Amino acid sequence: MLTDAQIMAAVLAAFQDEQAEHCQTITQLLLDLEQHPAAEHKELLDQLFREAHSLKGGARAAGQPEVEQIAHAMEDLFSAVRQGRLALTPDTCDPIYAALHEIGAVMAQVGAKAPIDSAAAAAVVARLEAVVSAQADALPVVASSPAPAAAPASTAPPEHSDSAAPAPKADSLSVRVSIATLDTLLNETGELLAYTVRAQQRKQQVQEFGALPMRWRRTAHQVRPIIGKLQSLVETVQPTVHYLEGRQGFGSNSSHSPLGSRLSEHDLQALVEAFVQADTLISELERRLKAHLLETSEDHARLAAVTDRLHDQIRRTRMLPLATILNPLRLQVRDMVRSADKQAYIIIDDGGAEADRQVLDALRDVLLHMVRNAVDHGIEPPAERTAQGKPAEGQIKVLSRVNNDRLNLVIEDDGAGIDTAAIRHKAQALGLHSEAELHALSTSEVLDLIFLPGLSTSAVVNNLSGRGVGLDIVRTQLQRIQGHISIHSVAGQGTRFELSVPLSLTSAQSLLLQVGAEQYVVPLDAVQRIIAVEPEQMCVIEGQPSIIYQGRPTLLVQLAAVLNAGTTPTPSKLRVGQAALVVVLGTHERQVACQVDAVLGQHELVIHRLPEPLRRVRYISSATIMADGAVVPILDVVDVIRGALGLSHTFVAEVEPAPSQRRCRVLVVDDSLTTRTLQKNILEAAGYSVAQAVDGQEALEMLRTLLADGGCDVVLSDIDMPRLNGFELTSQIRADERMEHLPIILVTSLDTAADRERGIAAGADAYIVKRNFDQRVLLDTIKQLT
Repeated sequence: MLTDAQIMAAVLAAFQDEQAEHCQTITQLLLDLEQHPAAEHKELLDQLFREAHSLKGGARAAGQPEVEQIAHAMEDLFSAVRQGRLALTPDTCDPIYAALHEIGAVMAQVGAKAPIDSAAAAAVVARLEAVVSAQADALPVVASSPAPAAAPASTAPPEHSDSAAPAPKADSLSVRVSIATLDTLLNETGELLAYTVRAQQRKQQVQEFGALPMRWRRTAHQVRPIIGKLQSLVETVQPTVHYLEGRQGFGSNSSHSPLGSRLSEHDLQALVEAFVQADTLISELERRLKAHLLETSEDHARLAAVTDRLHDQIRRTRMLPLATILNPLRLQVRDMVRSADKQAYIIIDDGGAEADRQVLDALRDVLLHMVRNAVDHGIEPPAERTAQGKPAEGQIKVLSRVNNDRLNLVIEDDGAGIDTAAIRHKAQALGLHSEAELHALSTSEVLDLIFLPGLSTSAVVNNLSGRGVGLDIVRTQLQRIQGHISIHSVAGQGTRFELSVPLSLTSAQSLLLQVGAEQYVVPLDAVQRIIAVEPEQMCVIEGQPSIIYQGRPTLLVQLAAVLNAGTTPTPSKLRVGQAALVVVLGTHERQVACQVDAVLGQHELVIHRLPEPLRRVRYISSATIMADGAVVPILDVVDVIRGALGLSHTFVAEVEPAPSQRRCRVLVVDDSLTTRTLQKNILEAAGYSVAQAVDGQEALEMLRTLLADGGCDVVLSDIDMPRLNGFELTSQIRADERMEHLPIILVTSLDTAADRERGIAAGADAYIVKRNFDQRVLLDTIKQLT
């Protein structure tokens, strides 16, 4: 039988979850009522009262008087609102939000077994009571709308009397399971998956065993005619030997005997029978092995199916609705907007998505940073918006959709957009790029600079932003959970961020690496490329060994030296003709080329979170169990890159300084991101420097800017583009005497004779049809023209 203490502990544990649900519901209802105050919301007001009443009853049952008193004060306030004695204005809602926050603080103190700050709770109660009493004193008493003293009790539904227990919030078919229990089950299924792989290996071994009898079958097939001859000889020899046995001149040593004296009749018979018996036994072995292989394959298929279903179901039990982290943004935006003296509202569409708790924990801070930036940097003051013909109230959207095994989120606003000129100025001031390099960057590449540490275009540091750390944290946090982020912005119209993260971190496609005597795993999403680097391809840039990857200098380190940073690394000496196997890790501006000993293959692995004592091991994020039972650590790529950037170089190859000669520069113009990326990769791999533009107008502006930095050597342009198409771009380039001889290649899907003639008439030097696109043709054409 449970003791009183055990019963109260169970009640308190249940109330911890229940009060969070009540507080979240009250918050959402208040935000709805506050955003649409003119509408009739009697049902919402009734629900507000019921939520506060149930919260009070649950607090009493769990023995939490501070929470009970706060809930009772909120109940009085909601009763006054229902009776028309009090209006739900922002000033009225502020103390309610403060009360909900205080309930969370009290329950956090209870959970940590810390002393409860009763004074803070009492101050919150007093503030709620003051709101009700102040409003009651300000309003005249209306005879037709009496407010009896017992109003809160009389207006409450009978089932919510003070003595009644709170209504259960969960469905009767559901139970609460602790995260620790789910993690344990998930680890167990992870081992089960590993044994499933081992079962697959055993099946392959049985297949190999099954092939052994086939070797005998081939041999038996070859000697079967000989066995037939031996059998016929036995029949011939038997009567001859017996008949000639007693006659002179015909003994066992007679030269006329077909077998001579080497084999007796018994030996010959035994030999034939042995072959026949071996053939029969091996045939039976083959038959049984085939049957066993079939049964093993069926068992493995069933085991794999059951294991996958079990793992998927347990993984899903760890998943929570995305709404759990999106809904609180409404209250946070309300507070941010009031603090910034702006007007804005947020639209949230979670799409019914769910994600692993670990993913949501990482996204919570990310989304808060994004929304904070939208309010502070994006949304303009009401007067400025009105002057531009926009609604005084700005709009922020957070939308989500599930695509296969990834969660895609969009955070956009209809604000001022991002000032690319300010980004260029700030990046130059911080020494991140030279003026010439910044002018050569495309608009998307300039926008990508805002994710660098310390880069903020805000001139003022306030309680919302301006310190240049928010978006740096965003990208770092996303990289830790194998996520990505991209940005699109139009001046005067707004900014759009697109995020993509995995739904779950319980399994992932990974690359298995050999580093010295140890093996490590890196998430495949963090691997940019695997390349073999010759010593002559290395160069020294600012005292560090580097390689040129995708047109940019990339730091080259030994992964073994990074992981053993606490010891003195042994420098790696590369001889002429000896290539280093290099894995390029990271994204965008943060990339490091790591030398490894071998790449052992790509695997889909189950990820095991490290137990508490090992949670903060440097460079290690988690671990996996291989098919042979070996535990292999999974690297934290963000930590590895940070460690590499602070490491002294460990390559002692004779490398030359980076070549200073100017590379041939190609301007790629296309409104398709995919096409630009494809052409950029092809050209950079061939040694060209590449600049990009999204349409003809941007290309023309970029060409005029590049004239001060050595100009451009060839233009590679699409035809069908917004603002200024390829034909018009070609004509305007030819009309400028400074660029009239600039080679222009049109690469387009338009392949009619009229289009070709129009391109040549406009002044294009070459015309390549995308349908017949071949990178060798493109490179040969550029080489001929330059």
